[in-house]
Amino acid sequence: MSLKRGDLAFWDVTRDRYCVESGSYTLMVGSSSGQVAETAVLQIAGETIPPRSLLEPVRAVNYDDYQNVFIDECREGGESIRMAGDSGWIAFHDVSFDEAFTAFEARVSGHIKGGEVIVRTGSPDGPEAGSCRVPPTGGRQAWTTVKAPLTGLAGRHNVFLAFTGEVQISWFRIT
Repeated sequence: MSLKRGDLAFWDVTRDRYCVESGSYTLMVGSSSGQVAETAVLQIAGETIPPRSLLEPVRAVNYDDYQNVFIDECREGGESIRMAGDSGWIAFHDVSFDEAFTAFEARVSGHIKGGEVIVRTGSPDGPEAGSCRVPPTGGRQAWTTVKAPLTGLAGRHNVFLAFTGEVQISWFRIT
């Protein structure tokens, strides 16, 4: 068997492309995961994934962690995130804010009741950087753009978008 560098590639959601990350990779050969006959550790000289930037629109489905949401369609193109109940969140890890960032913008749907998006740092219930109301839009595929001011975003943080109500989100950015 011949192993090439591309065989170790994975989809990097932070940059929307395949990459091979530097590190130690364990190769295991056997008839099943319970019957591994041989192992070898490979050192791969790949790349280091940089901190995430949220300056350009980020597809909501490119989250790093989540709770109480699922992937749904977006008739404007691609997918969106929709809550499975009355509240939920998505996380974006290791975000770099090299300068002052003061605004949140998102493409959302508020269905019949609308809801709210809260931008937090550190954890799903961490410090609030800002929030915006999502108005009722009259349907799950009736999209609008919302904006809100933000404060306290400098340095590197895990960023959480917490949702309440009937919020569906396609993309967002922080500028």
